Amino acid sequence: LRQGCCHKRSSLLQRKALETGALVERPWEAPGYRGAVVSAMSGGMQAAVFTLVFAALVACTYACCATLGEVVASFVPSFITSAGAALLGLIWIAGGAAHFAAHKDYCNIMPHQGAWGLWLLPGSASFYVYLTGVAEILGGASLLLAVAPFIETPDWLGPLTAEAL
Repeated sequence: LRQGCCHKRSSLLQRKALETGALVERPWEAPGYRGAVVSAMSGGMQAAVFTLVFAALVACTYACCATLGEVVASFVPSFITSAGAALLGLIWIAGGAAHFAAHKDYCNIMPHQGAWGLWLLPGSASFYVYLTGVAEILGGASLLLAVAPFIETPDWLGPLTAEAL
């Protein structure tokens, strides 16, 4: 039922755009698209919501890593965590490669200028899609190198990679 409601709203936006002669290339940028609550708020409120969600994610991530990190280090054998890190590295490399293989799709999901009341980056969406693709490939490669058994890695590389993630 909800999906039908959203579809009707989307069709309504498109029909209205056709009637007024406006081109709707990216309808999801319209405030309140498909019942979105945050995008219908003022720019300042969007920025406040975004900042609160971001702060909560950082706090929860820190709390989980601070508590679970010790448990994992104490009870899980190192070969399992190394295999997990290698798998995560491969997943990141594949994700980074997807930025190049499905470039247009990644550009379409980039936030528009002014989203959340604070998304004001210079440059195009295409530039940031390529940049994040390269960053993911490099991050995945650093995870693989950190756990590679045949490469002598410096002691500081593992903790640095973990902090960077």
